Amino acid sequence: MAKLGDICFQITDGSHNPPAGIENSKHLMLSSKNINDDEITTTAPRFLTDEQFDIENKRTNVLSGDLLMTIVGTVGRVAVVPEMLAGICLQRSVAVIKPNPTIINNRYLMYQLQSMRKFLESEARGVAQKGIYLKQVGDLSVITPPLDEQYRVVDTLDHISGLIHIYQQQLTKLDELIKARFVALNRVYHTRQGKNTPIRVKFSVCCSGLANDTKKSPDRMVWGCGGALSAAVEPDVFSRHDECQRTAQR
Repeated sequence: MAKLGDICFQITDGSHNPPAGIENSKHLMLSSKNINDDEITTTAPRFLTDEQFDIENKRTNVLSGDLLMTIVGTVGRVAVVPEMLAGICLQRSVAVIKPNPTIINNRYLMYQLQSMRKFLESEARGVAQKGIYLKQVGDLSVITPPLDEQYRVVDTLDHISGLIHIYQQQLTKLDELIKARFVALNRVYHTRQGKNTPIRVKFSVCCSGLANDTKKSPDRMVWGCGGALSAAVEPDVFSRHDECQRTAQR
């Protein structure tokens, strides 16, 4: 166990008085909005002149392999700087952590800091916008097993993270498919039934989308928003949940 400040070359934060920036340049200044867990985006950056960059870069000197951690607003998101983003500048809402690679692996440290988010959130202070101070970051207790063990942990967590990413992509595609079926069903509804006519549909699990029941029957006559239902279902395809059946029999 060691304090984070004792196993890092430097812990600092971004600019406390960021320049206004210009319309476009090769020098980017990012904020906490650009830092997610294990991901750094360049959406809506602040562009700096060469002179502004020289001033701001002296403070942080962000290099590939450094860690960025959000310390203002939503605290505790951590990512490793990839080679393509070396040299970016940052606002005060982001801390730059430069770990000593002979003591701790940067990705191992990233995962460990991510696991401390609840604690960091509880330690955040402020009125308009809560945050944590650099001293609090430097005083964090970090577990430092032998490097070979750290590498094994990183390999395992990277594998799990990769699977989670794949599943998230699949869920996104499923969500897009559901929305597409939603639109298709709505289009068929308007074509066959007319805008203000209810459509007969069987529900599978949830009855919360039933707005107005028109009669008790094996199916349910439902008024949707312009025919749009609260689930991607097609007429006479899914069976109703038992609770729905009991409701229909009352």
